[in-house]
Amino acid sequence: MIKTALISVSNKEGIVDFAKQLSKLGIKIISTGNTANLLKKNKINATLVSEITKFPEMLDGRVKSTHPNIFAGILADRKNKKDLNELKKLKINPIDLVIINFYPFEETIRKTKKLKNIIENIDIGGPALVMAAAKNYKNVLIVVDPNDYNSIIEKIKNKKMTEDDKIKLATKAFSYTARYDTIINHYFNNLTKNQFPDILNLTFEKIQNLRYGENPHQIASFYRDFLVNESCVATAKQLQGKELSFNNILDIDAAFELVKEFTPTFTEEDLVNLPKFQTILKLMIDGVASHPFSAETIPPIGSPTGSAEKIIRISRERYGKKKSDIEDKILRWSGMDLTTGEKDEEDRSRPLRRIQRGTDQ
Repeated sequence: MIKTALISVSNKEGIVDFAKQLSKLGIKIISTGNTANLLKKNKINATLVSEITKFPEMLDGRVKSTHPNIFAGILADRKNKKDLNELKKLKINPIDLVIINFYPFEETIRKTKKLKNIIENIDIGGPALVMAAAKNYKNVLIVVDPNDYNSIIEKIKNKKMTEDDKIKLATKAFSYTARYDTIINHYFNNLTKNQFPDILNLTFEKIQNLRYGENPHQIASFYRDFLVNESCVATAKQLQGKELSFNNILDIDAAFELVKEFTPTFTEEDLVNLPKFQTILKLMIDGVASHPFSAETIPPIGSPTGSAEKIIRISRERYGKKKSDIEDKILRWSGMDLTTGEKDEEDRSRPLRRIQRGTDQ
């Protein structure tokens, strides 16, 4: 039975509603600093950690929960009489539910390079509390993911929390602390320019489960390195179509990484020099799709007339160009006379045939 919960979170998403539900169930809430202030602001009774430890928070909040009155309450084995007698003798109450998430170290290193700010966002007490609760998962529920709040409160209400649920929560907690420590470790390796450490720790997050692995009878999932923020298959967003398979992703990755090795050749200024490209199709092949300006202003292949109209309009608006051989080449490729609206399928196919023959003429 859950009687006491400890709440200390940096990410406060959903915590007020969760704490309200716990309070309605008669569960006593212990909390730290800003979390306690938020709960009290929302009329939720919360006992400060300092009232339990009989010791004030110190060093700007860096020391607050690392105290025997907290850790003994978490680590005590409820089926061990010796443990329970020690708690009773020292007037320490057991803590049955721990809700924790850490200082935002990962977000901090993405936003700033100031070492002092980064160091201050290394959490000490949080990981220790999570490890303690996860170690004693048979007696203590550990919650590190706000996405679990709703399901957990329902299981507590209906008394349906199983041993399997507890193990899964503990597993998630250990993964959470391991990832946090790995990111810190990676940062310090970079700080010391240690490219090849004696111990290499890696951490990845799952993007999706795949339809199958390299072969149809195999299973697979797709993971992303937490540090990746470049354009690549791992950061891409699928807009349509069926779920990708293992081989689909390998093929996309190989093709995209190959294209990235080339420097785009198309710029805004090339609009006034379109004759050198001979045809719009050749221009597109030369890199128009990879340039942010062209991606914004030129429709994709498959809408040739739209491409022609836009390039002509932009050329006139920005550079004051009148109808010229540039427009003639565009119109011949698009197969559309912008004046009459008539298509010439034969004319439209000529640039493609020229490029297939490997000539710019």
